[in-house]
Amino acid sequence: MSKQPPYPETLGDITYAALRPTLDVFVVTWIGDSPLSRAIRHFAPGGSHTSIGLRLYGSLFLAEAMIDGFVLSRASRRFHAYDGEILIHPLDLTPDQAEAAKQLALNLISARLGYGFRTLLALAWRTVRMTMRRPVCSQAGTYILVEAGVIPPQFTVLSPGGLRFLLPRPWRLAPYSKEGDR
Repeated sequence: MSKQPPYPETLGDITYAALRPTLDVFVVTWIGDSPLSRAIRHFAPGGSHTSIGLRLYGSLFLAEAMIDGFVLSRASRRFHAYDGEILIHPLDLTPDQAEAAKQLALNLISARLGYGFRTLLALAWRTVRMTMRRPVCSQAGTYILVEAGVIPPQFTVLSPGGLRFLLPRPWRLAPYSKEGDR
């Protein structure tokens, strides 16, 4: 008997230049090979980081919980600098859901939340109740998607892999270079 993979397979590899025009609000699952990424995947397989992608004024940005807090950065810069697997989950949202997700993400950025270091450590040993005082990446992403009505309510913090399981099948981003954007 063959064992089923725990996550939906990808839709295939695609370049950022080909995928970019089709995206409005999306989720990025990052699968890194750094010691921290491997540790996160050891305790919660399926991904090591989560970002929410947003089209704002014609450009794509990523809203994500980082060491500096919840920040906004250009998607192309993050993709170019990353050495690991990048999965992009396109979301089929209503205009109201897309607008709500964008507003929620921008509100979190303006709230200047700190990073949830304690939450990250606690997740290795136990479940953690969902709050937004100092979120980790998947916690902030889950909050945005729940409040925008995209996924059902979650009462505990999901890992990046746990959130990935609730999302549509992703595209695997082909190796990215800025030259490919032209």
